[in-house]
Amino acid sequence: RMARNRDAAAIAGAITRLYLLTTTAEPVFVKWGFRRMARQDAPSAVQRTTEFSSLCPATAAVMTLELA
Repeated sequence: RMARNRDAAAIAGAITRLYLLTTTAEPVFVKWGFRRMARQDAPSAVQRTTEFSSLCPATAAVMTLELA
C-alpha cells in the first residue's frame, strides 16, 4: 500500500522526497527503499520539527526516500 501511495504522490509531483525517524523499524524501511542519512544532513525543515528536536531520541535513525 505504501508503494502505491508513494508512486501516486511522485507521479503528481507534489512530493519528491520522504523523511522519517525511527528507533525500531529501520530494517523494514530499508526493505521499502529508504536509506539512512546523517542527522546533520536532514533539511532544516525536518530538523525544526518537534519529533526531530525533542520527541525522538538523538539515537533515532534519520531515513530518506527519493520519489522522483
